[in-house]
Amino acid sequence: MERVLCTARAEGKDVYRRVKRAVDKGVSLGSLRLKGLEKKVEGRVVRIREGSAQLDRDSSLRIAVAAKVDGVYTNRKIFFIKMKRGGISGFAKAGTADGAERVAAVIKALTGMRSTVVHINNTYVLRCNERHLRTLVRYAEFADYVERWVEGWTASKS
Repeated sequence: MERVLCTARAEGKDVYRRVKRAVDKGVSLGSLRLKGLEKKVEGRVVRIREGSAQLDRDSSLRIAVAAKVDGVYTNRKIFFIKMKRGGISGFAKAGTADGAERVAAVIKALTGMRSTVVHINNTYVLRCNERHLRTLVRYAEFADYVERWVEGWTASKS
């Protein structure tokens, strides 16, 4: 946690203030666990079975979540990438409109924010942003990976 704040401080006052607010909120809530998490999202019941994170060789962060949405099992990955001009972008894919709605419900259950759904060439792409990633840090399964990934990003920008 201290490393994240130190890195944010180096980025400037505005970044530090936003990160500090997120860290303080996370500390007040305590680390959350994904397994067994159950939420009702827009009339759908989302039950998280498990989640994991992985740092990929291509400098992306992969968040995997297995869940049941209204009794239908879904296992999806959310990829976060670092943009060349700064910022973070995330996306997940689904093959059907129903699948996209289930993935969107999982993302909203975890982050409290809806993702944007775009239909491109028979594939549904769910877009996430830096705010989605910052809220995923609340979960113990993701926190260390997100922290290392963000630190690596700020180190490479220097």
